[in-house]
Amino acid sequence: MKHRLILLRHAKSSWADPGMRDFDRPLNERGKRDAPFMARMMRDSVGAPDHIISSDAVRAFTTAQFFAHEMALKNISTDHRIYEAPVHSLLEVVNSIDDQFQSVLMVGHNPGFSDLVVYLTGREVAMPTCSYVVIEFRDMTWAEVSRDTGMLLSFDFPKNHQ
Repeated sequence: MKHRLILLRHAKSSWADPGMRDFDRPLNERGKRDAPFMARMMRDSVGAPDHIISSDAVRAFTTAQFFAHEMALKNISTDHRIYEAPVHSLLEVVNSIDDQFQSVLMVGHNPGFSDLVVYLTGREVAMPTCSYVVIEFRDMTWAEVSRDTGMLLSFDFPKNHQ
């Protein structure tokens, strides 16, 4: 059994309202441009995932919606554990994925996502906004995913295409 986890850091968010709660920050104009562009890049190079799990923070969920639209996916589930999560919380989310899904896109935040890449693959990747990494796990269920069990297949980000 082979599983593929795609970790996507949310697109660039707005800081226009300094009094706004971090959780509620929307995407800025660059984020609204980058998200559909990177969704097309992912679709064309990696393919569409079977399922999307997103942080419920506004900027992450909006990014997930752009990706779902570009990939013609209907359902996005949210999981509050992804918001501002350390590695152990993110791993709980990964370990709880249903094995019916072979390819899952998880949308969230740094530094947790960059830390999770290191934990799962042993490879250090600094994830700018709207970047994604593809990690493959062979011969295991989602529940068995743990430290150094994944192989980093690809990493892409908006400035890679300028």
